Amino acid sequence: MAPETRERVRRIASELEFRPNVMARALLSRRSFTIGLLAGDPDGSISMPVARGVAEATLADGVSVFYCAASHDPTVARKHVEAMLDKHVDGLLVVGEALEAPFPIDLSALALPVVHVLSAGPPDGIVFAPDEGEAFRRTLQDLRTAGRQRPVYLAGPSESVACRQRALAFRAAAGWDAPVLFGAVSELWGRMEVDRLWQSVEHLPDAVLCGATPIAQGALAALAEHGVRVPADVAVATFGDGDPPPHVTLMDPDLEALGAAAARALLEMIGETEVRPGRYLLPCRIVPPGAACNTASGGAVQDVTARSPGDRRGAPSVA
Repeated sequence: MAPETRERVRRIASELEFRPNVMARALLSRRSFTIGLLAGDPDGSISMPVARGVAEATLADGVSVFYCAASHDPTVARKHVEAMLDKHVDGLLVVGEALEAPFPIDLSALALPVVHVLSAGPPDGIVFAPDEGEAFRRTLQDLRTAGRQRPVYLAGPSESVACRQRALAFRAAAGWDAPVLFGAVSELWGRMEVDRLWQSVEHLPDAVLCGATPIAQGALAALAEHGVRVPADVAVATFGDGDPPPHVTLMDPDLEALGAAAARALLEMIGETEVRPGRYLLPCRIVPPGAACNTASGGAVQDVTARSPGDRRGAPSVA
């Protein structure tokens, strides 16, 4: 059916307040028009924004989303998967915390389409993640253009796979001898670490990059105490979402867009359109100091092992 015809039918149906029989539709298509979202992050800071993007991307197709918080508990994760299978979900989105971190349970034997978001996934799986390396490269290039040559990175806890991955991405962009400091994801640690740097380092950094917004807030407080102007004397950048602290560059992983892209790929798989296995890296949004988040610059999808599933508004670009 042509897009114009489909839109005309929907408009007339809306005017007549027509509501199709969902059960009949499911029986005819042998689909439940539901997908499951299995969240592996304890606080929902990743999975909730991803879920918003998923819900927006699936709404027009009449697909509902079951959100289940599995955290790090394999027993809880298995129970949620069993419940989703009992509800006959058409597919499953698995949301983790880091690209290289495996999910607590093996889902490779499931007889339904599965897409991973920020989770390692099986070797032949489909995985979506923000391109944090590209975000560091773009941010550091902007800083170098502004004359900043001595960046330091406040990474967060070394036991976190996500923090270690970002630290590697920073060094790949800044140089393998660029200083990386590990600690807590907290305002207190950011404040203490910057205070220590300004009291003990001979060649002070001219750019402070942070793994999370609370760390950046602490860094700003410490810099203010030392009479350092931001961004005139020292530039500050951080990973995070929402509105950044004043005078700070934001590297936003754009989790809603990530969820929407993963959902479109899952819908294509459910519709039996081939989606090539691989890792699909989507660009982060770089928000300069004082700019609104919705004006951030984007970029092309960076795909390390496959081409990206196409937007459902046009033809899928699947190899």
